[in-house]
Amino acid sequence: MKKTLSLLTLVTLLTACAPAASKYEGISSRELLAECTTDMATEFHIHSHLTILVEGEELTVPTDIGIDHTRNCMSSVHTHNTSGVIHVEAPVEADFTLGDFFYNWDQPFDSTQVLDYQVDETHGLKMYVNGQESKLYDMLVMQSHDSIVLDYYLLADGPSPVPEDYTFAANE
Repeated sequence: MKKTLSLLTLVTLLTACAPAASKYEGISSRELLAECTTDMATEFHIHSHLTILVEGEELTVPTDIGIDHTRNCMSSVHTHNTSGVIHVEAPVEADFTLGDFFYNWDQPFDSTQVLDYQVDETHGLKMYVNGQESKLYDMLVMQSHDSIVLDYYLLADGPSPVPEDYTFAANE
């Protein structure tokens, strides 16, 4: 009886002390985007940088993508300014993709299109990550300090020279 009671006590204690299942368990990165969180909820925090070139001209990545000033909260993937830095600040670690960022921005993006610019008989699209060409496009899982370049170019001119990797500030 004493052994049974001790075992029962041990199981009860372990169950009581075990962490509760996270409300985010099993949720996809795309579903996490719908959560409006605050800085206090951040458990996973990385930054990547995005440069978009259209026929050699750099486009501005808008400020406040994924930020809801009315509710004073933000999506897990967002921007704070026009620097091109994409902030990933999530309540749990997840594989957030560049496609998730464009989804949050409500803009099209894949291997055939970026924003309103479509690959056609006169235009191409290349993606570079940290200076190396990548074919992952919207499926690219963003990593800390990735320098991502999307180059939409005239086929007659060829791709733009790949810009230098972005230099992140010490606190990024």
